[in-house]
Amino acid sequence: MKTQTLHTICLWFFIFSIGFFPLTSLAIVFEAENYDTSFDLSPGNNGGVFRQDNVDIEPTTDEGGGFNVGWIEAGEWLRFHQFKILTTGTYQINLRVASVDGAAAEVRLNSRSAPLGQFTIPATGDPQNWTTVSHTAEINQGTYDLNIIALSDGWSINFIEIIPLTSQSSSSASNSSANSSLSETDSDRSLFVHDEATFQNADFTLRSTLAQLVSQLNDANPTQTTSVEDLFARLWDTQNPAPGVITGGQKCTGQLNGFPIVCRPTEGDQARDPASFINNYQPIGLINRFDLRDRVSFLDCGEYRIIYALVGTGQRNFIIFEAQLPNPIPGSADGCLPVAQFWQGLSDENNPEQRALQLRDFYYQGLPADNVIPIVNFSNYTQGTGQIRTNQFMETVWLLKEFKITIDQEGVSTIDAVSVKSNPVDFLFDAQSADFRSPDFQADFVDNMDSLLTDFNSFSLTVANDAHNNGQSHASGSLFTENMFSTPFFGSSNDRFRQEVNNKLAASGSDLSANQVIARATAMTCAGCHNPGSFGLTAPDAVGPEQRWPDTLGFTHINEFALDGVFPLSPALTNVFLPTRKDDLRQYLLNTPASNQSATMQSLSGQPAAARMLNRTTPKKIKPSKRSG
Repeated sequence: MKTQTLHTICLWFFIFSIGFFPLTSLAIVFEAENYDTSFDLSPGNNGGVFRQDNVDIEPTTDEGGGFNVGWIEAGEWLRFHQFKILTTGTYQINLRVASVDGAAAEVRLNSRSAPLGQFTIPATGDPQNWTTVSHTAEINQGTYDLNIIALSDGWSINFIEIIPLTSQSSSSASNSSANSSLSETDSDRSLFVHDEATFQNADFTLRSTLAQLVSQLNDANPTQTTSVEDLFARLWDTQNPAPGVITGGQKCTGQLNGFPIVCRPTEGDQARDPASFINNYQPIGLINRFDLRDRVSFLDCGEYRIIYALVGTGQRNFIIFEAQLPNPIPGSADGCLPVAQFWQGLSDENNPEQRALQLRDFYYQGLPADNVIPIVNFSNYTQGTGQIRTNQFMETVWLLKEFKITIDQEGVSTIDAVSVKSNPVDFLFDAQSADFRSPDFQADFVDNMDSLLTDFNSFSLTVANDAHNNGQSHASGSLFTENMFSTPFFGSSNDRFRQEVNNKLAASGSDLSANQVIARATAMTCAGCHNPGSFGLTAPDAVGPEQRWPDTLGFTHINEFALDGVFPLSPALTNVFLPTRKDDLRQYLLNTPASNQSATMQSLSGQPAAARMLNRTTPKKIKPSKRSG
């Protein structure tokens, strides 16, 4: 048996009870049987050796001898304390595993925080026929708990080995990566563009955006063409009770998606004078949300947004176009490489006029050479893709609503109000609720709770059934309680739902409390994005041990009044979200093979982007909650 004596980096070898056993230079090794804590679904040790608890341990035939953990079932985990990383950098994680039919595992830091990677374990034909599976990850200097989590049944593990990789300048790194050496990523150029110079040097006006959408809609719907003014008016006429002020399009009925909503005729008045109001909206932000790309089916490359603010009227209002960009190579993670390279390249362009023109081309023309369609394309805002959202301030109480571009049953090209995604109604959290949707929502919540148990920078709320999403969000704390989930969850006289949540926490090995899980769910709604302080999310330990949710600029993350040539951003963006998005963009670029990208892009050379744009299908998938900005 090899006995781990240090959870830290050693030079050239580790000390084992049988003497010196040479391993890869600078490696960190954790023998599976030397876990500190664990969770096992079956009672007793099936192997009957080494330890007398519920983890199944047996002698291993792998090189070096000793023991391995076997008979592993999905949901079981092993945890090793005091995992020390002395230097921030890129590390290779190796699992020494065996499986008759194949399996899957995940490695994380700090309970269910900070994912280091998911591992596909191939079928080796025998539980003692060993192989090594690997993944690379960035790990910051610090001391952690290391967790190995079983995602499926029927496998064994001997040890986990973590090796610091050589610098990206080495030949091995440069041969495997599309961008083995990256220049610095400037968040103000490559992630959130909010300088006045960009909007002075290129045309991103609301009229220009609407004109492109109208042109595309008229091509797709030539029998009932529309105009820029009519499309804008139909957007805001959704806030007026019938009959509204313009023929055609949706009107406010006081109910949406089966839930009550408020009509907002003050905002609806914009439909009466669309030409003037269109000219009073100014662009204040272009946002790269590459981090929202589909990482499971690889059907899209994330969201790309334009924020418009109403100015010069004495009133406050925002329209945000949030386009979901289809992957030019559906099913391939490498297909999004041209998009990532475009945004990274903006950091290297020091001429603000040139950056503005490049962004203008990207948003309104796409990347034709790489079959990437324009961001401003009506198909990017339709059902199952992106959306248009409004932050409405014209009346006393702030309100958020969500919209989709559609051709309605009367053949009218319009913009309809829809449910606000990842925004369930508060009473669904009450186990005593008489509403017929509550039991299904609660079952789905527990089934999908793992997405809330990850690290601070990646947790999300999965609402599996759109029927559970509200038609609006006030996000105003006790004034309107539709996002105040903790009150019905903890106040219910029936503790069934609370118990189910606690059981899931225990089974996962999470260090979160039920209160923190519900707070995390709230943080992923409009409440967390726009008004976290009113929901207690900014308090110490609100969303995890030593974790509080960052605050906004007062219902928004960008201010429409420029200061020193830029539109100010919230501390949440500058201090929390943008650094995380920067790391994600850089890791993708460093780890995406250039050779794969070029080969697959060439295979699509005969299919023009315009054809895919018009024939785009709507993928059916659950969209995760979205973080601020």
